[in-house]
Amino acid sequence: MGYSVTCHPQLEGTSRRPDFLAQKDGRSVYIEARSASPSDVVVGKSARVNAVYESLDKLVSPNFFLWINVAMHGEAPLRVRPLRGRLEKWLGGLDPDDHTLEGKHRDDLPGFIHEDAGWKIDFRAIPKSPKARGRKGARPLGIFGGGEAQWVQDEEGIRGALADKGSAYGSLDAPFVVAVASSSISLDDYDVINALYGTEVVEIRTYADGTQSTAMARKPDGYWYRGNRWDHRGVSGVLVVKNLHPAFVGKQQHTIWEHPSPEQAVDALPMWRRAVPGADGDMTFVEPERSQAYWFGVGDPWPVGEPFPTE
Repeated sequence: MGYSVTCHPQLEGTSRRPDFLAQKDGRSVYIEARSASPSDVVVGKSARVNAVYESLDKLVSPNFFLWINVAMHGEAPLRVRPLRGRLEKWLGGLDPDDHTLEGKHRDDLPGFIHEDAGWKIDFRAIPKSPKARGRKGARPLGIFGGGEAQWVQDEEGIRGALADKGSAYGSLDAPFVVAVASSSISLDDYDVINALYGTEVVEIRTYADGTQSTAMARKPDGYWYRGNRWDHRGVSGVLVVKNLHPAFVGKQQHTIWEHPSPEQAVDALPMWRRAVPGADGDMTFVEPERSQAYWFGVGDPWPVGEPFPTE
């Protein structure tokens, strides 16, 4: 992008140094590079149960969330692929307009029980609101156990990589961006939103007569959003880099997420897709005008040559 780069620039008042200082036409931006370890993305206490959750999270369910309760744990891994197919067929036969938790109990929801090899799992179908139906990439798992509301997500790797970088170098004289590289193949925009703005949960509301209803909400556990205030305002943006590989540099697009209320706003850097928060809470994604192949000068196609030559 035409910036000059200084590695490990010195800062006043601290011996700590960020990774890079990029400068161009009188403008500056500090960059810190971090890696999200795959071990940070493990969700759940049991590896076998976690594997079930991760596989079920690939289920296509445009109209329903799943309320899942693992009643019995098998000693061997569960064969999840055939279960996923049965669940998709079951959910596909339900009409979300025919079911609601409003004024009812959990057991009034459509149910599906799966038993195999020592496992027993009870599923309940929670209809999505009309606005949320058909959302591409939305995760199907909503509630776990007897009412604990949470999502299985990949955002823990992002949170772990960011840690306390917001105050690592004190008050800086230029915008500060943390670049996070993730090797998770399932990481998507929803995971990043959860990491930065709080985990999306299905909130259970119980009334005096014992009836229940559900609503979507966000926990105050976001790196930037804490429920009643913006946090880590010193981090102007987070650049999320997914599965960086030499063969992908020409096409794979990474996203820079801009803080909604930063101490210093970062320039609209043209190389990356931008995630810009709106005043109404919606996220706007701005695609770059030029391809990654242009910026890196690698041409298209890239790589060139025969992939696996015989000689």
